[in-house]
Amino acid sequence: MTAEELLRVQIPDKHVELVRGVLVVREPPGFRHGRVTVDLAALLGAHLRASGDAQVLVAETGFKLASDPDTVRGPDLAVVSALRRRPQPTPRGDRSP
Repeated sequence: MTAEELLRVQIPDKHVELVRGVLVVREPPGFRHGRVTVDLAALLGAHLRASGDAQVLVAETGFKLASDPDTVRGPDLAVVSALRRRPQPTPRGDRSP
């Protein structure tokens, strides 16, 4: 499978990633995991917003890490530097306003 094909995959209530061209489907994380992730995102976000050096992104953000075969990972929490925050053109699959 390719990263392009992954954009069309819709499996309700599941977490999907692509690892070396293979679709990986997992159950979503539990309550405690979600609470810890949001707490970390809030702390990191406040710190990084003050410095302006990076931005915190949370679940549902996919990162293409490799090609041929494609790997697309969706970490629970990611820190993206200011230099990489606004790639041009906007990556496909971006559903933000």
